[in-house]
Amino acid sequence: MDTTLQKSVQNNAIPQSPTNNLDVSAATYLGGAEDDFTNAVGISADGKFVVVGGSLINANLGVTETELLGGGDGTVIRYDSETNQVVSSTRLPGKIVDLEVSKNGDIAVAYEGGIAVLNSDATQVKWSQSLSDVFRIAISDSGKVAAIEDTNADKAYLFDSNGQELQQWTTSSDSNHFYDIAVTDQEGGMVIATGYKQKTSDLQVAFTQAWSHTGQNLWKNYDFSATDIQSENVMADTRGVRVAIGRDGKLYASYKINGGTGSSILASDPNDLSEKLGNDRKIETDNYNRPTNVGSISMVWYGRYDPKTGELIKGQSLLSRLNSGKGNSVEVESITATEDGTVILAGSTGARIANRDSQTIEGETVSEYTGFEGYIAIVSPDLEQRISWTPITDGKGAVAASRNGKTAVVTTTDFAGEQITHNAVQNTAGGKNDGYLLVIGGNDAPPGTEPPTDVDNPIQPGGTGSENPTQPGGTGGNNPTQPNGTGGNNPTQPGGTGGENPTQPAGLIDLTNIDLNGDNQVDKKVNINFLDVKSDAAFNNSVGYYAISNINGAIKDALTGELINPEDEGYAKAALQQRVENLQIRRNNKTPASELNSGVMLVPFLVANGTAEEWIEQNSDNQEGNLPIAYFSFLNANPDNKQHIRQVGNELQFEDLFNGGDNDFNDFVVKTNIDSAV
Repeated sequence: MDTTLQKSVQNNAIPQSPTNNLDVSAATYLGGAEDDFTNAVGISADGKFVVVGGSLINANLGVTETELLGGGDGTVIRYDSETNQVVSSTRLPGKIVDLEVSKNGDIAVAYEGGIAVLNSDATQVKWSQSLSDVFRIAISDSGKVAAIEDTNADKAYLFDSNGQELQQWTTSSDSNHFYDIAVTDQEGGMVIATGYKQKTSDLQVAFTQAWSHTGQNLWKNYDFSATDIQSENVMADTRGVRVAIGRDGKLYASYKINGGTGSSILASDPNDLSEKLGNDRKIETDNYNRPTNVGSISMVWYGRYDPKTGELIKGQSLLSRLNSGKGNSVEVESITATEDGTVILAGSTGARIANRDSQTIEGETVSEYTGFEGYIAIVSPDLEQRISWTPITDGKGAVAASRNGKTAVVTTTDFAGEQITHNAVQNTAGGKNDGYLLVIGGNDAPPGTEPPTDVDNPIQPGGTGSENPTQPGGTGGNNPTQPNGTGGNNPTQPGGTGGENPTQPAGLIDLTNIDLNGDNQVDKKVNINFLDVKSDAAFNNSVGYYAISNINGAIKDALTGELINPEDEGYAKAALQQRVENLQIRRNNKTPASELNSGVMLVPFLVANGTAEEWIEQNSDNQEGNLPIAYFSFLNANPDNKQHIRQVGNELQFEDLFNGGDNDFNDFVVKTNIDSAV
């Protein structure tokens, strides 16, 4: 029996330029002969596992089920995006209606009858509470849980990490409703809910509001009075539908409008109805985000907001179009954003989204429109480009999640035709309603494939550690389509990676588990050489490295031992203070090989027009307009939130101008070579 496993091919993550093709690493049915449902999705903290919630009691998932709280109709599965297999299935008392995964891997689940927090592999209940009509749930990095219950007057709850109720809020009336909730540890801790109030018999008004973890009212936006709305003649009904904290730390919210945006409160500043939005905050680029000829359709407004104040940063309408050009309805059932602010929407839509019949999934044309259907839409961080908008024929809406370069979408479908499948654990429909899962950015290989390994490749991505140019870590040889080939790089990947693997920061040197001399033992020391240092810049720049504690870029505070994340105040100063002293180079300097201990992950920084020492002395707050200034592989660590470091193979390319300048990435260029020192 041949037990050799097929090697993996790491798939690109979400597209970075407009395309009609959604490149997926897997697409699969999940269901049996009777009705099955997939209603919720999340992604583990490391990006490896997709967590799907619903009811899959008829599906043959090929794993032994775990029953928690007595088991029942609810199902939580964990899907390995590296092997494209279901690795666990957990049964709960009621159908899963919502879930979210915390930074430490805990899974917060809302099911018909209650809520529970499960451990990361869904084998144990950390705590649970009975809530008869719960329908939304969220969990913060510290494990605090917020939930909404649909009662005569809707209730919002906050629980601590042990399940102790901390706060409870109510809409105080069965005419007022919460629709969604988010929770964050930012700004001392906030709970943010969205919904609507029935102001008069013919006027519904959206609101979003925030409270502190101690129960204090922090802010509320929209929620204008009926008198003011009538005076401004913006009488279209509005509802707050979804709210979430994006991976970039910003607040994202979506709203439903019965009629055009211009006839609603959403065309105004959230805190000043008389202030109409200008083109800097209301982004319109085509007829699918420009709400003309709409009538009384149900369309969408979504936007990026400041979680501290509720102020709108940027927003946009979304609608579909009939063949006649008249506007048609779109609904959002989930909104999120990647680490660089790329917005991901999922939901349902009527006929038709832009270029609908030209859309493909993994190169295969989607089936014809049969009625209201699911979709996933990906929009650039500045909202100026709709990168992709892909329908899921006859999908009953859709929800999406994204983390660490992985994106997953689930829907429920009873499509009479065949959904597109790819590397599927189930290629055909089960019979009635089935779950359907799309994974983007995972391992693009059949189920059971050996997952990618970087043991022999400390330079991520595109290193020279593999002798096979078609494998991850190879130089790519003459085939530019290989995942780490020199011709296959994409300098616009999220997070500023600039390389072929968007889950890794640009220039990552992973020395945690390497064997470069081939003796089947982890090397204790390595040599790092900088080759071909070049610069076309007017500035005299310098480059160095510092150690990170995890792939998200966190570093340890030297005094407290607490983690400092790239978006945190003081990150730049802590990073440069903890730089590796013998890994610093300047233009035209000849730098000898540096010997380092293994067991660490290193990432580069650029100091524009100076050294690390000069930066610490002159601009340690990393303020715009001052020189020298420091830039990092993590966009949210940069003062302009722009990409300044990208990687092509084992070559690092740097841009030294604030806001990207000319984006030529030739201001400092260096190649890195690593070999064993033992």
